[in-house]
Amino acid sequence: MAFEKQLNADNALENYVYLDVLHRLREQSSRWPAVQGRVLDVGCKSFYYAAALAAAFKPAQLMGLELEGHRRYRDGHRRSDYAAFYSGQISGTRYHVGDVCDWRDKADLVSCWYPFVFAEVALAWGLPLSAFAPQRFFPALASAIAPGGLLLVVNQGLAEWQQTAHWLGEQRLRSVARVVVDMPLLPRPAPPVASLWQA
Repeated sequence: MAFEKQLNADNALENYVYLDVLHRLREQSSRWPAVQGRVLDVGCKSFYYAAALAAAFKPAQLMGLELEGHRRYRDGHRRSDYAAFYSGQISGTRYHVGDVCDWRDKADLVSCWYPFVFAEVALAWGLPLSAFAPQRFFPALASAIAPGGLLLVVNQGLAEWQQTAHWLGEQRLRSVARVVVDMPLLPRPAPPVASLWQA
Protein backbone atom coordinates (compact mmCIF):
# COMPACT_ATOMS: atom_id res chain seq x y z
CA MET A 1 0.00 0.00 0.00
CA ALA A 2 1.02 3.62 -0.50
CA PHE A 3 -1.47 5.60 1.58
CA GLU A 4 0.81 8.65 1.46
CA LYS A 5 0.00 9.13 -2.23
CA GLN A 6 -3.51 10.34 -1.33
CA LEU A 7 -3.29 11.25 2.36
CA ASN A 8 -1.12 13.56 4.41
CA ALA A 9 1.74 12.02 6.39
CA ASP A 10 -0.11 11.82 9.74
CA ASN A 11 -3.21 10.27 8.23
CA ALA A 12 -1.22 7.85 6.08
CA LEU A 13 0.60 6.69 9.22
CA GLU A 14 -2.73 6.14 11.04
CA ASN A 15 -3.92 3.96 8.16
CA TYR A 16 -0.73 1.89 8.33
CA VAL A 17 -1.34 1.47 12.08
CA TYR A 18 -4.85 0.13 11.44
CA LEU A 19 -3.67 -2.10 8.60
CA ASP A 20 -0.91 -3.51 10.83
CA VAL A 21 -3.47 -4.51 13.49
CA LEU A 22 -5.58 -6.22 10.82
CA HIS A 23 -2.53 -8.01 9.42
CA ARG A 24 -1.57 -9.34 12.86
CA LEU A 25 -5.11 -10.59 13.49
CA ARG A 26 -5.20 -12.23 10.08
CA GLU A 27 -2.05 -14.19 10.93
CA GLN A 28 -3.89 -15.66 13.96
CA SER A 29 -7.11 -16.46 12.13
CA SER A 30 -8.18 -19.53 10.22
CA ARG A 31 -11.51 -17.82 9.47
CA TRP A 32 -10.46 -14.55 7.86
CA PRO A 33 -13.34 -12.86 6.03
CA ALA A 34 -13.18 -12.93 2.24
CA VAL A 35 -15.70 -10.13 2.22
CA GLN A 36 -15.89 -8.46 -1.17
CA GLY A 37 -19.42 -7.63 -0.08
CA ARG A 38 -20.66 -5.18 2.55
CA VAL A 39 -18.58 -3.82 5.42
CA LEU A 40 -20.11 -1.64 8.13
CA ASP A 41 -17.71 0.20 10.43
CA VAL A 42 -19.45 1.43 13.60
CA GLY A 43 -18.18 4.46 15.52
CA CYS A 44 -15.88 5.57 12.72
CA LYS A 45 -15.43 9.19 13.88
CA SER A 46 -14.27 11.03 10.71
CA PHE A 47 -13.54 7.70 8.96
CA TYR A 48 -9.88 8.66 8.63
CA TYR A 49 -8.92 4.97 8.42
CA ALA A 50 -11.34 4.03 5.61
CA ALA A 51 -8.40 3.41 3.27
CA ALA A 52 -7.02 0.71 5.59
CA LEU A 53 -10.37 -1.11 5.74
CA ALA A 54 -10.73 -0.90 1.97
CA ALA A 55 -7.21 -2.30 1.49
CA ALA A 56 -7.71 -5.14 3.97
CA PHE A 57 -11.15 -6.34 2.87
CA LYS A 58 -11.69 -4.95 -0.66
CA PRO A 59 -15.43 -4.62 -0.05
CA ALA A 60 -17.95 -3.77 -2.74
CA GLN A 61 -19.61 -1.46 -0.21
CA LEU A 62 -17.97 0.21 2.78
CA MET A 63 -20.15 2.20 5.17
CA GLY A 64 -18.90 4.30 8.06
CA LEU A 65 -21.48 4.94 10.79
CA GLU A 66 -20.91 7.59 13.45
CA LEU A 67 -23.25 8.77 16.20
CA GLU A 68 -21.51 12.14 16.61
CA GLY A 69 -20.79 12.92 12.98
CA HIS A 70 -21.82 16.56 13.39
CA ARG A 71 -19.24 17.23 16.12
CA ARG A 72 -17.27 20.33 15.14
CA TYR A 73 -13.49 20.54 15.30
CA ARG A 74 -11.44 23.60 16.23
CA ASP A 75 -10.93 24.46 12.57
CA GLY A 76 -14.71 24.83 12.11
CA HIS A 77 -15.16 21.63 10.10
CA ARG A 78 -17.40 18.82 11.25
CA ARG A 79 -16.46 15.16 11.41
CA SER A 80 -18.75 14.56 8.46
CA ASP A 81 -16.82 17.14 6.40
CA TYR A 82 -13.59 15.21 6.88
CA ALA A 83 -15.41 11.92 6.29
CA ALA A 84 -16.68 13.20 2.95
CA PHE A 85 -13.05 13.64 1.89
CA TYR A 86 -11.82 10.26 3.17
CA SER A 87 -14.78 8.27 1.86
CA GLY A 88 -14.86 10.18 -1.43
CA GLN A 89 -11.44 8.74 -2.33
CA ILE A 90 -12.67 5.12 -2.23
CA SER A 91 -15.20 3.68 -4.65
CA GLY A 92 -18.32 2.27 -2.99
CA THR A 93 -17.65 4.06 0.32
CA ARG A 94 -20.19 6.15 2.20
CA TYR A 95 -20.55 7.84 5.58
CA HIS A 96 -23.72 8.06 7.63
CA VAL A 97 -24.44 10.00 10.79
CA GLY A 98 -26.61 7.81 13.00
CA ASP A 99 -26.94 5.34 15.84
CA VAL A 100 -26.21 1.65 15.33
CA CYS A 101 -29.13 0.96 17.66
CA ASP A 102 -31.41 2.33 14.93
CA TRP A 103 -29.54 0.65 12.05
CA ARG A 104 -31.49 -1.97 10.09
CA ASP A 105 -29.19 -2.98 7.20
CA LYS A 106 -27.00 -6.07 7.43
CA ALA A 107 -23.32 -6.36 6.57
CA ASP A 108 -21.06 -9.31 5.81
CA LEU A 109 -18.48 -7.81 8.16
CA VAL A 110 -19.21 -5.38 10.98
CA SER A 111 -16.18 -3.69 12.51
CA CYS A 112 -15.87 -1.56 15.61
CA TRP A 113 -12.60 0.03 16.72
CA TYR A 114 -12.14 1.00 20.36
CA PRO A 115 -15.78 0.97 21.53
CA PHE A 116 -16.52 2.51 24.90
CA VAL A 117 -16.99 -0.30 27.39
CA PHE A 118 -16.41 1.59 30.66
CA ALA A 119 -18.40 4.70 31.60
CA GLU A 120 -15.39 6.60 32.96
CA VAL A 121 -13.55 6.26 29.63
CA ALA A 122 -16.61 7.43 27.69
CA LEU A 123 -16.87 10.50 29.93
CA ALA A 124 -13.16 11.26 29.56
CA TRP A 125 -13.59 11.33 25.77
CA GLY A 126 -16.60 13.65 25.98
CA LEU A 127 -19.36 11.15 25.29
CA PRO A 128 -22.49 12.02 27.28
CA LEU A 129 -23.56 9.28 29.67
CA SER A 130 -26.95 9.31 27.96
CA ALA A 131 -25.18 7.86 24.89
CA PHE A 132 -23.29 5.21 26.89
CA ALA A 133 -25.56 2.17 26.69
CA PRO A 134 -23.53 -1.03 26.17
CA GLN A 135 -26.59 -3.13 26.98
CA ARG A 136 -28.11 -1.72 23.76
CA PHE A 137 -24.93 -1.13 21.76
CA PHE A 138 -23.52 -4.68 21.70
CA PRO A 139 -26.82 -6.37 20.76
CA ALA A 140 -27.12 -3.79 17.96
CA LEU A 141 -23.64 -4.70 16.70
CA ALA A 142 -24.62 -8.36 16.67
CA SER A 143 -27.90 -7.72 14.88
CA ALA A 144 -26.12 -5.81 12.09
CA ILE A 145 -24.24 -8.96 11.03
CA ALA A 146 -25.64 -10.73 7.97
CA PRO A 147 -26.16 -14.52 8.24
CA GLY A 148 -22.75 -16.19 8.10
CA GLY A 149 -21.01 -12.85 8.66
CA LEU A 150 -18.38 -11.75 11.13
CA LEU A 151 -17.76 -9.06 13.72
CA LEU A 152 -14.33 -7.46 14.15
CA VAL A 153 -13.71 -5.61 17.42
CA VAL A 154 -10.53 -3.82 18.51
CA ASN A 155 -10.32 -2.94 22.21
CA GLN A 156 -8.00 -0.78 24.27
CA GLY A 157 -6.29 -3.38 26.45
CA LEU A 158 -7.28 -6.73 27.95
CA ALA A 159 -9.69 -5.36 30.55
CA GLU A 160 -11.85 -3.76 27.84
CA TRP A 161 -11.60 -6.91 25.73
CA GLN A 162 -12.76 -9.07 28.65
CA GLN A 163 -15.81 -6.87 29.20
CA THR A 164 -16.53 -6.86 25.47
CA ALA A 165 -16.21 -10.66 25.36
CA HIS A 166 -18.77 -10.91 28.17
CA TRP A 167 -21.30 -8.79 26.25
CA LEU A 168 -20.66 -10.54 22.93
CA GLY A 169 -21.00 -13.92 24.61
CA GLU A 170 -24.47 -12.84 25.73
CA GLN A 171 -25.26 -12.30 22.03
CA ARG A 172 -24.20 -15.90 21.30
CA LEU A 173 -21.23 -14.77 19.23
CA ARG A 174 -18.26 -17.13 19.14
CA SER A 175 -14.69 -15.87 19.21
CA VAL A 176 -12.72 -17.26 16.24
CA ALA A 177 -9.47 -15.26 16.54
CA ARG A 178 -7.71 -12.85 18.88
CA VAL A 179 -4.40 -11.06 18.99
CA VAL A 180 -2.81 -8.68 21.51
CA VAL A 181 -0.72 -6.08 19.68
CA ASP A 182 2.08 -5.62 22.19
CA MET A 183 4.11 -3.23 20.04
CA PRO A 184 1.76 -1.18 17.84
CA LEU A 185 3.26 1.13 15.23
CA LEU A 186 2.10 4.10 17.30
CA PRO A 187 1.84 4.14 21.11
CA ARG A 188 -1.59 3.49 22.64
CA PRO A 189 -2.81 3.89 26.25
CA ALA A 190 -2.97 0.07 26.39
CA PRO A 191 -2.03 -2.68 23.90
CA PRO A 192 -4.78 -3.07 21.29
CA VAL A 193 -6.65 -6.38 21.42
CA ALA A 194 -8.20 -7.34 18.09
CA SER A 195 -10.78 -10.12 17.94
CA LEU A 196 -12.97 -11.73 15.34
CA TRP A 197 -16.42 -13.12 16.19
CA GLN A 198 -18.95 -15.26 14.36
CA ALA A 199 -22.67 -15.53 14.93
